[in-house]
Amino acid sequence: MKNESYFHSIRISEEKCLGCTHCMRVCPTEGIRLRKGKAYIQDLKCIDCGECLRTCPHSAITSEVDLCNLLANFDYKILILPSSFASLDFKGIPYEIVLKRLFYSGFNEIWEEGIGNEIFLLKTRELLRKRKEKKPIISTACPSIVRFLQVNFPSLLYFLSPLNAPKDILASFIREERENYKKLGIFYASPCPAKVTSVKNPQGIRKSQFDDVFGTNNLYNKVLSIREMGEGKIYLSGRVGLSMGEKGGEKNFLKNYKVISISGVQEAKNFFEKLEEEKIPPVDYIEMWSCANGCVGGSLLPSEDTNIASFRLESERKKRFNKFSKDVDTIKIYKSIKEEILFLSEEIKPRPQYFLSEKFEEAAKIMNETEKILKKLPQIDCGSCGAPSCRAFAEDVAKGEATLSECIFYKNKR
Repeated sequence: MKNESYFHSIRISEEKCLGCTHCMRVCPTEGIRLRKGKAYIQDLKCIDCGECLRTCPHSAITSEVDLCNLLANFDYKILILPSSFASLDFKGIPYEIVLKRLFYSGFNEIWEEGIGNEIFLLKTRELLRKRKEKKPIISTACPSIVRFLQVNFPSLLYFLSPLNAPKDILASFIREERENYKKLGIFYASPCPAKVTSVKNPQGIRKSQFDDVFGTNNLYNKVLSIREMGEGKIYLSGRVGLSMGEKGGEKNFLKNYKVISISGVQEAKNFFEKLEEEKIPPVDYIEMWSCANGCVGGSLLPSEDTNIASFRLESERKKRFNKFSKDVDTIKIYKSIKEEILFLSEEIKPRPQYFLSEKFEEAAKIMNETEKILKKLPQIDCGSCGAPSCRAFAEDVAKGEATLSECIFYKNKR
């Protein structure tokens, strides 16, 4: 089998890691192992959901993001803010002042991702109206969910929406509109590791239209640390676009269709297992977020109760009297935007980690060996071996990545 690896933005500091197994136990794809007392990530299984980052008690896990280092390389700089940005606690600083402080940091324009959300939702509604088969459609708004399907549920990729993610629709539209601008840079403030990875290693599109990506927490700290203000052009979304910052935003807009809204990676896993088994009632559309309560629960946001964050987002949404953005004509853009901007240009394929070997005979041998080894194990999934479950450990042994003696129960029996 070819030694293939995938970029992911999650990083584990070997120096800080104490081998406590917290991260290994919460990983939904069983993609973390402990060897020699230190955790490491199996690249092909990582979906950048951020569960390990969120649960690590020793701050040993981080997400690789840039700290505005590339701004100086561009003459005209545009920042796209996630809808969840409006949910943050800015310590009494009005939202418009927050944006002006960001202008002082060097940006010429600020757009809310919500405008991309509005275009995405309008096109989704059109797809649901026209498509009579191949349902339910699974939303592509959350890149972690897309990668989850690639890793654990490849058969469900068939139901994935053909639409590009909202932030990528918006970035492509802006780049086309500003094509005559010299040394134009488009930047994204990501609320989670998955969206960082979707910029640095996009799926379904040949190249990201973003020049760099920052963690939203970095921009948040910057806003609180400066007092100076700048000027620039602001493009705010309407109520519809802002609502996609949390779970239920898509469902509320698509209220004339049968829509299920789910958040949390474990809930997503449970649902997809039922969907594979055809135990889900007929639905048209699945809104799915890997973070609890949607993007307001992103692990690159300042740590906070997501219910409080949702309350703040709702408060900001009530201030938006327009359904869609008043700064651009969303309906006009939706009707005129090029299809190559709206739709994915490349097939999203399963991750090859499912193939134990490129040779069928060898793969079958590994599977049989895994079952034999599993029968020798205690079946209690204690994690002492450095694998999250006895089955995962048995497969590691069968592939030659671990030895049976690493199971303390098997070792003590001998």
